[in-house]
Amino acid sequence: VQLLEGKAFENLYRDITYRMVESKEAGVYGLVAGGDFEAEALCLLGIWEDCSEELQDDLLIAVPTKDMVLFTRADDRKSIRKMMKQVQQIFEDKEYVMQEIIENIMGTVNKKKVQSLCKKILKKCSFKSKNDLVNVSDLATWLYIYEYYDEAIAVCDLLLDLEFTGNYSIWWHADYTACLKARILREKNIIDSRKELLERVNGHRHPELYINGVDWYRITVNKNIQSDDDYSPNRINDGWRMEKLKHAIMYREAGGHPISDEEFEADIREIVDLLKQVK
Repeated sequence: VQLLEGKAFENLYRDITYRMVESKEAGVYGLVAGGDFEAEALCLLGIWEDCSEELQDDLLIAVPTKDMVLFTRADDRKSIRKMMKQVQQIFEDKEYVMQEIIENIMGTVNKKKVQSLCKKILKKCSFKSKNDLVNVSDLATWLYIYEYYDEAIAVCDLLLDLEFTGNYSIWWHADYTACLKARILREKNIIDSRKELLERVNGHRHPELYINGVDWYRITVNKNIQSDDDYSPNRINDGWRMEKLKHAIMYREAGGHPISDEEFEADIREIVDLLKQVK
């Protein structure tokens, strides 16, 4: 292991050029290396010795993302505050956080459905667009199907702070992803966080209307699934199955539905077991 580690460090020193630059905030500096190997600089002691010598002080270092390394003089309180403010702004930047999460998933999950959705989200994702949010909720669902539970939760959390404005076509996806996360937490026996999610969801639900969707769920959706299968019998048709899976999860987890939890669970298991075969 030590030999491999040493070889990896040698390759970094040989192949990657790190440059020390001053950020937009005076007194706060960064290392740039083309956008792919900035965080790896933490492993290279020589670079930090050079930077420390350049600034004539010990260093305080922050790594808010894999492609950003910030540092400042350890005794410069004013610059430390500036650096921490920069880091906080990055953490609060939804688009930056989303890009980081999606790129990590692309590098981790080698499934065509996941890769395709990640590319769509990176190309365009507005939290005010129903179509864009469909991609987010679909991605979370496929990650759940493929048992990448931590990654699924990370995608669900992208919609966690979405505010309810009365537009249910937008809110539906925040509702569903909260329920999907609640399901994963339940399966992990994490109860407290799950309760908060479902209280938020149920605050905008109308259980008295659930009865109106029972025939749609049991009859219409199943007819649509059968129609797809009749038209394309040699493939696993996921369109209407995904729709049924999402509704089963969101109503099973939030509770209070006329359809029993047992029926929802049976449908969820059947659909997940089938869609898991999609490559």
